[in-house]
Amino acid sequence: MSGGVLVTLIGSALCLLLFLLYLGVTGLTGAGLLPGFLGAFVFALLLAVVPLPVWGTAVLLLDRLKPQPTKLLLVAFLWGSGVATLASLVMNTVIGMVLVPMFGEGFGDYLGAAVGAPVVEESFKGMVLLGYLWFRRRRIAGVSDGIILGMLVGLGFAWVENILYYLNYGFFLAGGFAPDYMIELFLTRGVMLGLLHPVFTAMIGIGIASAAMNRSGALRVVFCVLGWFGAVALHALWNGSTPFGILNYVAMAVMVLVLVMILVVVAVDRRRVVATISRYLPAYIPTGLVTDTDIAMLSSMGNRRQARRWAQQAGGGRGRRAMGAYQLAAVELASLHRQVEHGVADRDWTVLRDAYLAHMHQARRTFLQHVPQPPTPVWTGGSSLDSGFLRREPWRPMPTGPAPGGPQQPGTGPQQPPWPAGPPSRGQAATQPQPSQNPGWPQQQGGAPGGGWPQNQG
Repeated sequence: MSGGVLVTLIGSALCLLLFLLYLGVTGLTGAGLLPGFLGAFVFALLLAVVPLPVWGTAVLLLDRLKPQPTKLLLVAFLWGSGVATLASLVMNTVIGMVLVPMFGEGFGDYLGAAVGAPVVEESFKGMVLLGYLWFRRRRIAGVSDGIILGMLVGLGFAWVENILYYLNYGFFLAGGFAPDYMIELFLTRGVMLGLLHPVFTAMIGIGIASAAMNRSGALRVVFCVLGWFGAVALHALWNGSTPFGILNYVAMAVMVLVLVMILVVVAVDRRRVVATISRYLPAYIPTGLVTDTDIAMLSSMGNRRQARRWAQQAGGGRGRRAMGAYQLAAVELASLHRQVEHGVADRDWTVLRDAYLAHMHQARRTFLQHVPQPPTPVWTGGSSLDSGFLRREPWRPMPTGPAPGGPQQPGTGPQQPPWPAGPPSRGQAATQPQPSQNPGWPQQQGGAPGGGWPQNQG
């Protein structure tokens, strides 16, 4: 884990603790003679946490095809939970202190909620996504990556903000601990509207992802601003419509429509990513890592699921994991080529390319070691030869490294791949094959690019 990621995680966690401490201290000192604040605080905290596994799982299910490293997902969630909530609390308070004296309590509070809060909160939530664009742009290979990271930031913000709402509605306004009031608000904010903030910040994620796939600095700025503006507009529409009854139902319909559009965009993007495999991977047929039928399997969502079922039947859970790792490495390889074609890949992209090739080899070798005589794969059309999962052929390094959409000129890329860092599973310790098992392969120092390999489910 890099120093910047670690500092961000620690800082975000400290901000979360400070926010919770602030709620506790101000509640205890401001409650006066109202009974039961401690019980109300604990109950509000529990209500805020309860839906997190459901909504978190729902968001992560969108990330099955090419999962982000756990540490980056955690950074997004904790930033929303800690830094964004604490900073927004401070700024919203300051804005309220300015607007209320100027416009009166009623209209000043409304302006703060409808205008000030959306600008402040989406700005602080979006900062971490700008950080991904600046420091981890290689991990954003499509609009789905931006959407998922944005939704996790919003989810982190939402659950902490809900604690404040539950306490306000179910304790201070109620004149004491009123769990029935809290549960009523929980059913609305925590259950029915649990994805509101994730939907807002997904707009910024879309802008960041669009910027990451563009070489023009000016267009990157434009995409980021448009994403931020979309998030602020949706947030302002919701907050501004809340007091107006029928208008609030219109806003709710808009939010549902936007959520559906996000899901459609993710589904289309997943199929686009898979389809790029048929464009870029034929250049790797000479390596022996793929065949024509393997590429056809990798290029279809249905065929990929069918292949994992075949691997499960042939080799149990270990066989399925090996097939999933092989498919994941192929997706990463195709995504890398797309970045190269767009001119946004790192200059040493060939090192990363060879690491993905090494992972494909390692995954297939793991499968064949576990299943010495596999049945004929379902994706070969009955042929017992037309798949790399039936042949123990050594990996034949490319005589010329492939460039975007086709081969490079001779001598322009490394011809020997590095060792894979280890079994392709999230968070698992890296292990290396012994040199005697694959003579002639140079050993790789350190871990694989991008951290541990999560299990692919695309």
